[in-house]
Amino acid sequence: MSEGFLEIVTSDAEIEKMILIQISDRLNSIFSSVGKEIETNVKTVVFDAIYECHELQSLRGSFLRGSLGLTTTKATNASQQIAQAVSDSVLVKTKKINAKNLSGGLSLFVQPENYTNVLSVSEAVVTYRSRRFKTNIDIPWLDWLLTKGDQILISGFEFEPGGNLGRSRAGRMVESPMGDWRISPEFAGIKGDNFITRAFNKQTQSKITEIVKKTVNKRL
Repeated sequence: MSEGFLEIVTSDAEIEKMILIQISDRLNSIFSSVGKEIETNVKTVVFDAIYECHELQSLRGSFLRGSLGLTTTKATNASQQIAQAVSDSVLVKTKKINAKNLSGGLSLFVQPENYTNVLSVSEAVVTYRSRRFKTNIDIPWLDWLLTKGDQILISGFEFEPGGNLGRSRAGRMVESPMGDWRISPEFAGIKGDNFITRAFNKQTQSKITEIVKKTVNKRL
């Protein structure tokens, strides 16, 4: 030991451990403070991505809306309700950083796989009075659009587009012995591949990643 100096011997492993602890403490402090901000900003991106997706834009148009039996008002309300339901599902969870290997951090969750939140919106089903059957008929159009793919849904009918026709004022179903109606493949979806999952394309994912990066970097 040099005269006048206190020599402290610390191994490389101990130094590394102390550094990792300091880093993990700092990251834990940052992540615990940014969760709500990230959640709020991501919700806006998700709402816009769903509302402006190709299928919901088409729903607010005429052909898809008419074939599903929605009025203009119902189609607009449904688009807003669906986008809001998916947006409201956004959840950011924080997992404490492990000082040993710096594992942990933020996890972002969007949209339950069972679609219960979306399928429970008030406009998910269209109900109308059938003059033929003299009873109310429920059309679960949103479930059809999200989960039924392009399978045949109505046999013996086909859609006839036209202004001022049907409940939607955009077309009606007409009997056709050889006709079968299904969701057009352009719009059809199944649980793992539908307009909601397709809305999370590279552009949407990039926007979400940028929100997380900017929010965390502000606090570094």
